[in-house]
Amino acid sequence: MTKAINNTKEVERNLFTAHAFFLWRHKDRILQDERMSHCPLHIGNNLAYVNVEGISSNTLGGYLTWWTEFEPTRRESKGGRRSFIYFLGGSPLSGKNHCGEVYESGKTKTIHVAPFKDYWTSFAAAQEQFAKKKADAYSLAEVIDILKNEDATLSVELSKVELKHRHQEYNQLYFGGKLTMPKFKFLNSGNCYGRYHCGSKDGSDPSVIFISKCMNGNEKELRETLIHEMIHQYVYECLWGMRYKLIMHGIRFRYVCWQLRRKYGIDIVPTSIF
Repeated sequence: MTKAINNTKEVERNLFTAHAFFLWRHKDRILQDERMSHCPLHIGNNLAYVNVEGISSNTLGGYLTWWTEFEPTRRESKGGRRSFIYFLGGSPLSGKNHCGEVYESGKTKTIHVAPFKDYWTSFAAAQEQFAKKKADAYSLAEVIDILKNEDATLSVELSKVELKHRHQEYNQLYFGGKLTMPKFKFLNSGNCYGRYHCGSKDGSDPSVIFISKCMNGNEKELRETLIHEMIHQYVYECLWGMRYKLIMHGIRFRYVCWQLRRKYGIDIVPTSIF
């Protein structure tokens, strides 16, 4: 019986790490639905010598709240590789620990964090917000299935009129209305979701944003792709455009990404598909 329980926990833990960033992208939807936010998780966190409420008994909402409120849980390497702290294990007395981080690929790695107390106390506090159990809470597999089905229905019609409307909206919301209206063109390649071509500073030759017609029309993908290209536009038009072509995803691009994440909770990542 114990072996069967352990196997079930391992399956759930693997499911969680494989979909950690997917769940993060849907955090607003999850936290608005108590059946999702109170989804029980069995990750196996533990503290030696003490029993702290919220460490061993976890919820999906608690994890998303922890990642949102405690910034050190959201990590990024110098090369731009992102990860979340997802597992806590160690001694609250000595501070020795063996924790885990999960990357966007779903791969995990054992790491040491410091000061350990900050991590486990903030984790327990986040989990405490969802301590009241709900009998009708979804399982993790059910949450993932529901979100994927919802994504599949959020199709949008890809048109230049739609793109211009969105550009105008996002420009006012996230870029202070500082961006010029670019031209929009479509890409037929499925290997590249979007591309930005900088124009002239005087506006005589407008910038061009290319959007792939091969995207599946998903609302989330379209929004993130367009904002990604608008960050390129902002860097070129408002920050440091003279040598822009040499540093497409350089420090200024990453700085704007950080600002959007800090102010609005928007996660835009430099990847090879943009």
